Amino acid sequence: MLRMGVLSDTHIPVRAQALPGEIFSLFEGLDLIVHCGDINTMDLITELEALGPVRAVYGNTDPYDVAIRLPPKQIFTFGGVRVGICHGHGMGTPRQNAKRHLSRAACGLVIYGHSHCPEHLEENGTVYFNPGSVSHPRCTDNGTVGIIEVDGGIIRGRVIELEGL
Repeated sequence: MLRMGVLSDTHIPVRAQALPGEIFSLFEGLDLIVHCGDINTMDLITELEALGPVRAVYGNTDPYDVAIRLPPKQIFTFGGVRVGICHGHGMGTPRQNAKRHLSRAACGLVIYGHSHCPEHLEENGTVYFNPGSVSHPRCTDNGTVGIIEVDGGIIRGRVIELEGL
């Protein structure tokens, strides 16, 4: 079984000065960390890389120095599952935008952000997962992150509500 930590819309240092400490214990020892954009500083990626391998994309509020270092989307295989990640901004809902950005990639798992609202559903054989926002939640009382486990092609995801900033 492989495990990945997923976060998005951290907006550091704009919305918070730093990641909540509990993220470091939640993500310790994971096989991969995915960040779905609105990072706002590459220092955050460096911090996450101390915990393990990181894949990240830029979001609509990322400054130029972040956007030129990260792609708008990534497609890779994790535990035998084709995974696509993007931020999810554009015309329509974040899930619709993620579908549009990754439609040709035939992904079994699509991970996105932008809405600041966690979402986890399966549609037509594809799992869609949005971890919500670490520092600026809109649909929960506290920030959220996600953990996704892939075991034999089976995808299990859960959203974790953080204690608060």
